[in-house]
Amino acid sequence: SAATFKEKGNKHLQAQEFDEAIAAYTEAINLDPKDHVFFSNRSAAYLSKGDAKSALSDAERCIALNGSWAKGYSRKGAALHSLRRYDEAISTYESGLAIAPSDAGLKSGLAEVQKAKESHSSPGFDNGGGLFGPQMIAKLAGHPKFGPKLADPTFMMKLQMAQKNPQMMMSDPEMMEVLQAILGSFGGGGDDDIPAPASSTTHKRKETQKTEPEPEVEVSEEEKLERDVKKRSIAAKEKGNELYKEKKFTEALAAYDEAISIDPSNLMLLNNKAAVYIEMNECNTAIEICQSIFEKARSVKFSFEDRAKVYQRIAAAHLKMNDIPEAIKA
Repeated sequence: SAATFKEKGNKHLQAQEFDEAIAAYTEAINLDPKDHVFFSNRSAAYLSKGDAKSALSDAERCIALNGSWAKGYSRKGAALHSLRRYDEAISTYESGLAIAPSDAGLKSGLAEVQKAKESHSSPGFDNGGGLFGPQMIAKLAGHPKFGPKLADPTFMMKLQMAQKNPQMMMSDPEMMEVLQAILGSFGGGGDDDIPAPASSTTHKRKETQKTEPEPEVEVSEEEKLERDVKKRSIAAKEKGNELYKEKKFTEALAAYDEAISIDPSNLMLLNNKAAVYIEMNECNTAIEICQSIFEKARSVKFSFEDRAKVYQRIAAAHLKMNDIPEAIKA
């Protein structure tokens, strides 16, 4: 039956067997071409495989069959984001939110694509990343010394000149200090998402804030499977983070490899591996890993914020090798 093929597809998708999942969902569609969920699931499988065009086609067919189902708009928005058709993605997410204003997936998808569009169109610096790309400038904004200087046109001009002429940074003490502020430690902490310990005042302030509870949203079986994959991958990643902080680098690499085997779509796990190799003084290996991320990112959704973090990792590797010009050009 169609339901049986759908369940087979779900199991293959959970196991990251994308071709098999697509084949199973196709069989389900052949038996019941009017079920919008089948097209949604196959769209997810196509996008996970890296085929954003096919994912978009299935998402559009899903919406055509059931235009009141929020998940269809999430699928279409994600496919358009992956294709870097940002305005269309934004419009799609907004259309979905008009139908389901409280849908968390639509909200987060819209926020991600808006951030990607903003980073892509930011003037003044190399949008591909670079040491002084938009995300790195945002990092400087929080620095107690250099944050206020971002309002100084002369300082901003020096940053742009340093991007174009790395030798200038080597002869300018202030620019060298900026470099250290941007990169921080060589490895970057292993995991880019580890938050700094909150101060007691911050903790108290958060306790006094009252937020309305989010309304419960019905979760499909496919979403439960996706969440399970993410949960297991994150657990392995966090294990790697702890091992990294304990300087058990071989064990950390093994933990990150486990996380990648569970969820190969999370390219930032490779960025964590690169941080380990930097600490092991295998900087060329770290750079190769980062470059492989960009190769894989050509066919999947990859935010500009994450892209900037990978550029930062490459720059950190060059800096540890005392190759400042390449660090700036990274």
